[in-house]
Amino acid sequence: MIAATTRRACAVTVSLLFVFGPLACAHVVPEPNQQGAAVARSLGLSGCVVSVALSQEEALGRVRASGNPHPEELESWTSLVAIARPADQLRLVNCLGVRTGSHPGQYFYGLFRNGNIVAKVQPMIFN
Repeated sequence: MIAATTRRACAVTVSLLFVFGPLACAHVVPEPNQQGAAVARSLGLSGCVVSVALSQEEALGRVRASGNPHPEELESWTSLVAIARPADQLRLVNCLGVRTGSHPGQYFYGLFRNGNIVAKVQPMIFN
């Protein structure tokens, strides 16, 4: 009796996940195009995933799409914009799987100038 009940509960759970699971992740924003590992290393971010350069509007749009409706109001964002120069590059940096280095476990938008991070913004708070 318990085995049959357990099988039914598992079947219902799997069915619900199949039907509603995709809805739970509907807000997930795909990562932007990425640079190769050599670019990450040249920026001092070995092991991290680094995006191609993004415009400010691309970055803000991505942050909004992932659930932060007003990223431009973040103090770190306004500071980044204030120091940005025309030749700087804004990139998404994902070091969540990295355990060593200068930014282990971090996920942020970095403002790069001459290959160095001059400012960074964490778009979300991860629990």
